[in-house]
Amino acid sequence: MNLKYIIIEYVFLAILFLTLVIVGLRQKRMSAIVAVKNLRHMCKSEEERMLYDGLINQGIYVTPSIQFGFCTIPIALEQFKIAIFLYPKRRTAVFKHLSLRHKEFYLRSIGWKVFKFSEDAIQHNLDYTIHVVVKDEKLKKV
Repeated sequence: MNLKYIIIEYVFLAILFLTLVIVGLRQKRMSAIVAVKNLRHMCKSEEERMLYDGLINQGIYVTPSIQFGFCTIPIALEQFKIAIFLYPKRRTAVFKHLSLRHKEFYLRSIGWKVFKFSEDAIQHNLDYTIHVVVKDEKLKKV
């Protein structure tokens, strides 16, 4: 009688294992397609929109306004763990610079790469700023 239960248990475990293998193979095949949404409306400033459009045109999926931990990342490349911050180029924006520095240290401590660009640099030399982001080591590996 104990032998029957052992055989039934092994048959049940074999069926369970095969089911998990089949489901796992299906999920691997399905994950090849990633749905990309247009999130341009989430950008808060014109400079963010310009940078968003430029990176999307380069074929890089960008997510604006991500809440990560205690900070909000204006532009993020989540799959590469890259954050892009924009700061005003005014001397009176001391608090903004200190806040940005604090966020930068936090993100770097948990493994993110952080880029900081002034709003003037994006307005006057957008192609160069996009070139700097695209030529990053993390993006080259893909």
